[in-house]
Amino acid sequence: MTGKEITKSNNPIVFISYAWADELSALAIDQWLRDHGARVLIDRRDFIPGNDIEAEIVRCIRDSGKVVCIYSKNSSNRPYPELERRIAAALEREEGNEGTARHRRLIYFCIDDTPLPIEALPRLAIKAINMDFNPLHQPFTKDHHIPLQSIKTPFFTTAT
Repeated sequence: MTGKEITKSNNPIVFISYAWADELSALAIDQWLRDHGARVLIDRRDFIPGNDIEAEIVRCIRDSGKVVCIYSKNSSNRPYPELERRIAAALEREEGNEGTARHRRLIYFCIDDTPLPIEALPRLAIKAINMDFNPLHQPFTKDHHIPLQSIKTPFFTTAT
């Protein structure tokens, strides 16, 4: 599926990048996004067994409109999350969207105080330290005062 097919379907596709040590946070965000109409690609469910891992990462990131990077001390220096961030940033550059906030592909979801890498500074970063993901809908809308629309806009806007 290409970016144009994503736009036509009206159902955004989001790839979740995370370290396995942050799996509970990743699965909670996965569920929340799916509950709100997104199709979510995540390694354990969507990578094709037996295929090259790097090829699967590229395929899923290319198929998605956005990449949610769950960023923490666990993911900051892990090889695959780093690779996923680099691939998403490279696709932005390839698409010519690097400088436009509306069409950025990579979004950081910070779940601890780990400083973001320098290349992340011009990007959207959602601070979610100590966020309780149960029940899934309340942390984003009530307890942390992040209106649903502010989350929908960056996640659900695709490049045309």
